[in-house]
Amino acid sequence: MGLKRNIALLLCLTAMISVSSCGNSDPSSQESEELVSQSQEDIEESENSFRMPDFYGMDYNEAVSQYGDCIQFQENGYEYNELESGLIIEQDIEAGSEFKKGDALKVKISKGTENVEIPNVVNMHAELAKDQLKLIDLECEFEYLQSMEVPKGYVISTEPEVNTEVNKGSTIILYVSLGVDDNE
Repeated sequence: MGLKRNIALLLCLTAMISVSSCGNSDPSSQESEELVSQSQEDIEESENSFRMPDFYGMDYNEAVSQYGDCIQFQENGYEYNELESGLIIEQDIEAGSEFKKGDALKVKISKGTENVEIPNVVNMHAELAKDQLKLIDLECEFEYLQSMEVPKGYVISTEPEVNTEVNKGSTIILYVSLGVDDNE
């Protein structure tokens, strides 16, 4: 019985070393206790089993460099989003779930934020200007000012200025004319 226990403990240590060689440098004591309590067959099966890390926000090249010996990374497309270009934004195996050494992991990679140019909406009716901005995924807020030159309800200027590149989804301030102040 002592020999079987020693073999099981040796296999357990081997499994722990395998886990640490796959990017997990510090297995918790709870994981260690769970491995010790497994039967010899379970320990032999777990030598190549690992917990999937959460790669969200990690640089793709760094992930491949750090975990490529255990995980077969497959690029599963690119898309614009709020993260920097080259960062992982999606993985098909849930973080924390069990996987085997060499399993394929499909990841989607960020293309960064997509930029658009603010169109010229000056001297356009504010509602029409708002619609033009929505067509290119920009939001807007109205601020109202007195103007001697621009008719009531029309855009005087924008912030940032027309033709400036901004991230899709940005909010543009439209300065809208209240018309001429009757008190002047």
